[in-house]
Amino acid sequence: MSTDESADQEHIIKALLSRLRKLRRQRDHLKERVQFFKELYFARCSLVRHLRNIIKRKDRKIRKLERMLEELRSMVPTKENQSEWKLFVWTDIFCDWTCGLAFAIARSKEEAIEILKERYPELKIKALREELEETEPIVYDLPGLKWLEKSVAYLVHGGG
Repeated sequence: MSTDESADQEHIIKALLSRLRKLRRQRDHLKERVQFFKELYFARCSLVRHLRNIIKRKDRKIRKLERMLEELRSMVPTKENQSEWKLFVWTDIFCDWTCGLAFAIARSKEEAIEILKERYPELKIKALREELEETEPIVYDLPGLKWLEKSVAYLVHGGG
């Protein structure tokens, strides 16, 4: 073998080794990029899962708020849920040292007074009955109270 051939072979070997080192660097670089993209993919998957969980929680909260809103809507008087029941409240009545209170859930003031008279026999006393009849009650509409079947009334005398 001549020196020229051996020089050529050495040159070829050096070129091949150089090319091999370059390919190894490229391979290592590609491995790093693959690892980076794997981590990026897993981070993306984790983020997607996290966002889905947030959306589920928000959906639950939204459904809960929608139910609450529906309940509130049912309390607003409309033609469909209009109730004829009213709350009548008499304050500062039957006073002694302190004042008493009476309230009734009825369809009218007259019905409320009748229920109070039936339930409390002491209202047969003319002075007490007249005080109740002459005092104007505070009246509240009860739009969501369609389920009530019978009037209700209570009375508390003032104390001494």
